[in-house]
Amino acid sequence: RLLFLLFQANFLLIVLLLQDGGLLHRTLKVSQRDTKRQSRISLLFCTILTMAKIFPKEIDYVTGAFGGTKSKAVTFGPCVREIGECAFLGSDLERIYMPDNVCEVGRFAFANCKAVEYVRLSSRLTKIEEGVFQDCTKLKTIRIPDSVVEVSRAAFAGCESLTSFEGKYASRDGRCLIVDGELVAFAPAGLTEYSIPSGVLKVGEFAFASCYNLKKVIVPDSVCEIMKGAFYGSYLDFIRLPLRIRFVD
Repeated sequence: RLLFLLFQANFLLIVLLLQDGGLLHRTLKVSQRDTKRQSRISLLFCTILTMAKIFPKEIDYVTGAFGGTKSKAVTFGPCVREIGECAFLGSDLERIYMPDNVCEVGRFAFANCKAVEYVRLSSRLTKIEEGVFQDCTKLKTIRIPDSVVEVSRAAFAGCESLTSFEGKYASRDGRCLIVDGELVAFAPAGLTEYSIPSGVLKVGEFAFASCYNLKKVIVPDSVCEIMKGAFYGSYLDFIRLPLRIRFVD
């Protein structure tokens, strides 16, 4: 596993690689006249791009070293298999294109990326971890690939511009993700009231968290459980609960 630090000063990109306890140096000089190339290298500052040719070994894991980066886009190389926890937490990314070589994405990997408008998930991703896109306030829609078998709590909490889910687990109206009878995520944009689809058995943890404009929710008779924090931070004026509900955390 490689840990690396990229920085640029006076058109000089110095790559430091920490590998097996030894510090390796790679220096790439940039001509002041070569502005196009210099611009590309500037973008490398806090992104993992297709740079495998620079490094002595393949990069297959992205750590949390890129949180808060000002870069607008990220392209993952063909060897990246895993994106670690908090990898791009609070960054300025606007578009995330995740190639199909990515199999795992850690908790809060892209949380609080408030400029993100587009996300393409890997077709080999099996789990959407806790809070992975939490508070991505400009994200409007996302497609869940067929490979996903689990969606963890608060994965899309606070995504106030989210209008719809597509793909696997999306409800008929596109407003919810429903996994094995559990409503795990909600797309609240433009709604002040909502009727949960009939057939839902459980409202998951933080499913409706931070839905600030939602004022009224109708819970169908099929729901038996409402889990912890399901409506946390929401300003509801009215909620209709079924008589047969047996558990509210």
